Amino acid sequence: MLSEKKVSLNVISENSAIQLIERFINKGYNVRNAYLDTVGSADAYRKLLEKHFSGRNIKFTVTSKADSLFKVVSAASIVAKVNRDKAISEWKFRENIKPDLDFNSGYPGDAQTVAWLKRNVDKIMGLPSLARYSWSTTDKLLKEMMVEKENYSTELLVSNDLLDSYGLMMNKSFKAMISKHRLYRNVDEILSVSGRFEL
Repeated sequence: MLSEKKVSLNVISENSAIQLIERFINKGYNVRNAYLDTVGSADAYRKLLEKHFSGRNIKFTVTSKADSLFKVVSAASIVAKVNRDKAISEWKFRENIKPDLDFNSGYPGDAQTVAWLKRNVDKIMGLPSLARYSWSTTDKLLKEMMVEKENYSTELLVSNDLLDSYGLMMNKSFKAMISKHRLYRNVDEILSVSGRFEL
């Protein structure tokens, strides 16, 4: 969970729109007009779509507040909201947990959403996969509430005699490299190990 790849909401929206249009084209629909609410710059978004669908003769209308300007976008917005609510209510957590889903809007400016994040953060593992790691709100919360990641430089000294006893065929430089190997780990309290060890 701690290594969740961050992807901006703009990129997610752009990719979703492209995939949706491609799906209709692949099903044989003759797509001639597409109306989209903007994410980021409307002009840049339109150009991205025109470039991706170059030669398809599709007219893209990309504008802010498209859901209040075009009925087709209003309808799509309602369908998207219903599908989102259904997906959230049936969410299968990879972490094999079932935290509460009482997070209200799900946006970082919502106090109830932030309270949900705080209730469901694990001091070691972070947040459930449902959480959006790309938010600065999430970053800040994880830095405040998680056990700080530290690198420990405990030395594990492996004697040459021990290596030789395994009858391994290795050159001296490789043997020297592994005979003084530094171990790196997080959260010393869990491992209850520190210091210098010899084998």
